[in-house]
Amino acid sequence: MTIGAALIGMAMLVFASLVVIRPLRKTEPQPRVASDETGSDYDTTLLALRDLEFDYQLHVVSDEDYARLKGQLMTEAAQALERQVAARSRLDEVIETAVRAKRGLANQAVSCLHCQEALSPDDKFCPQCGHIAEIACPVCKQAGTPGDNFCTDCGTALHGALNFAPVAEF
Repeated sequence: MTIGAALIGMAMLVFASLVVIRPLRKTEPQPRVASDETGSDYDTTLLALRDLEFDYQLHVVSDEDYARLKGQLMTEAAQALERQVAARSRLDEVIETAVRAKRGLANQAVSCLHCQEALSPDDKFCPQCGHIAEIACPVCKQAGTPGDNFCTDCGTALHGALNFAPVAEF
């Protein structure tokens, strides 16, 4: 055997031992990702309870450890479920507030400035005289379209800023 082959063999041995030892040297715990909104904390805790029950049935966990760990995991599961329910109720409140606000805007009585006919907020034209509905910003007087919530020029809220302008006659 030549010296070159021996050196190549030694280099391969060092490289292989570094690759094998690297995972064993890693002692940092992986950070736990907090995700209260998705409910995965609750699911994770339930999976841990299932695993604990399985380990107890296999006699891997002692009776004392089982009782202590089960109590801790049950408490964590209850807290995670409470957080999940609270997050859902906050989301429900936001949705209900948005629906109430939308319904309040939809119930506003609007009339055509040309013929005084009552119009619904979804009307793009007056059903009586045919004039087009146009939204004008109360601040900068920039024209918009009936579906706009905010002025495209200055950003002012356009709720209740309906003005009806006549269509150019041909």
